[in-house]
Amino acid sequence: MALIRHDDYVRDRAACDPEFARLRRQTASDLLDGNDEDRSIAIHILRDQLDLSEDEIQALQFARANALRDAAYFVRFGDYRLDACDYADAIAYYDRAIALAPDDADAYHSRGIAKDGQGDYAGAIADFDRAIALAPDDADAYHNRGVTKAEQGDYAGAIVDYDRVIALDPDNVAVYDDRAVAKAAQGDHAGAIADYGTYDDSGSLEHKETTV
Repeated sequence: MALIRHDDYVRDRAACDPEFARLRRQTASDLLDGNDEDRSIAIHILRDQLDLSEDEIQALQFARANALRDAAYFVRFGDYRLDACDYADAIAYYDRAIALAPDDADAYHSRGIAKDGQGDYAGAIADFDRAIALAPDDADAYHNRGVTKAEQGDYAGAIVDYDRVIALDPDNVAVYDDRAVAKAAQGDHAGAIADYGTYDDSGSLEHKETTV
């Protein structure tokens, strides 16, 4: 009965909230390309909560099959798995995206994050290197590469990347904190204190000129 009441709630809300219905349908569409359990959940959502006919569901499945030729689709689904800390599945999706689009910087960047999550630091840095080569102004890629270098004890290399982040995004509070940690690890306590001093207790940046 709880499931029936939930289905009724979703159906009623979807009928009067187009954005909710769109998001629910997107979730189901993505699940169609998962395992058997995911597909079963997707069909339940589409049929019993969004009132799609069998023909409409089949048409959607056909559309999703065509989407399997779209690298951006695999990046998005990989990001879902990355958010769930399912690094192996995320990497598998990013691999498929890269096979379709070898110059997709986002796919390399995200795969680097997933590899870092697995402890494959060399693989992560290789992916960040490729992402940066493809998108040299992506501050986040430099930042994540710097974090991975720091995890390996390469604080000098991390600081070089953090410097680049600050050049691209000088209002990025987090990178000052990360650079301070790297400087402290090198014994540069004055430099670390200067970086910590670039923002006040509210997180607002101040006197950045002392650190760049």
